[in-house]
Formats: sequence, structure tokens, C-alpha cells
Amino acid sequence: MQKSQIIEGVSKQIVWWMGERQKKLEELRHETMSVNPFLLPLIFGIHGFKNFDELAEFLVAAHLSTGYATGFGKLIDEKILPQVFGTIKLDKAARRTAPLSLSMFDEIDHIIPAPKGSPVKLLSLKAGKWTIQLTMAVQLNKAFEELVKLRDSTDLMSLHFSEIAVGVFYGTKETLTDKYDILRGVNNHGKDCIPDFV
Repeated sequence: MQKSQIIEGVSKQIVWWMGERQKKLEELRHETMSVNPFLLPLIFGIHGFKNFDELAEFLVAAHLSTGYATGFGKLIDEKILPQVFGTIKLDKAARRTAPLSLSMFDEIDHIIPAPKGSPVKLLSLKAGKWTIQLTMAVQLNKAFEELVKLRDSTDLMSLHFSEIAVGVFYGTKETLTDKYDILRGVNNHGKDCIPDFV
């Protein structure tokens, strides 16, 4: 795929996404907004707001910002990757069939197709460096280990893959937390409780 095709495809999806976000603004759809009444006086004091209008503006802006971040993740996951780059999104329909219905595939978001005769790649998506904590990193490691064991131990596996990739939307490899090492099986804490299958 040429760079110009990628730019055109991504641009098309971004324009669509911006239109969807604009519709939500115009319809004042804030039903997902929740307000913590115990936190409001603290926020009011921390920011030195002079009145409740300033507090309300801050809360709505924070709500919109969170919605944009969530919406951006869905834009990448549901639109740009499958429609521009040709990945196969593991949606509900895809997960109804074996082997994708197995629980170990819960942590896989996309299949990256390969040339005919070559094994595919599996893709797990995360937003940024703070997206996963220790519990999730260990859970991911176990799921990936199960996938590799299944791939290596049976001829019944109808989905042959060469590797598992973890895609991070923003940041650089150097700024990722150690949780990304842990999910790969690299344990920097001197404990041997995490299998290293990479």
C-alpha cells in the first residue's frame, strides 16, 4: 500500500469520526457523564473557581476530553485498522467461531493477514504507556502463553500465527512502563513467576 493511499484512507475515517463527535455535541448527549459529589468541592477549591458555572464548564470539558480519547481508540480499532490496513477485527461475530471463541483469544483484537501460505499475526491493542497495570500485564502474559502453547502443541489449530504483537497508539518504546516487559515474559523484578515465551 502506498503512503498516499494510507493518508487518503485515514483522512476519510477521521472526517467521519469528527462528524460523529460533532453530532454528539449538537445533540448534547451527555447521558454517560457521571459526577462525583464528594469530589466537586475539592475540584472547586483546587482550581479556585469563583462560581458553579466555572465548575460546570470544567466538568463538561473533562467529560468531552474523556469521550474524545475513548472515541479515538474506537476510531483506530474499528475503522482505520480494518478499513485502511486490512486487519480482521475480532468482533462478536468473529469470536463465535473456533478457535477464536476460546477464552485465550479475549486479549486479541485483530488478525493481521499474511501472504497466502504464510501464518498470520495476532494483534492486541493498548492506548498508551499507562494503559495496563501489573494485574493486566500478568493476565496478558498468561493468555499469550496459552496461545503459543496451543499453536505449538496441536495440529487441530485452524489458525496458524507467527507472532503476537502489542500495538500501542501513542508514545515511544523507550517510554513504556515495565508492564509491557512483563506481558512479554520479561521480568525485571527478579521473580520467576512469569513465563517467558518470547
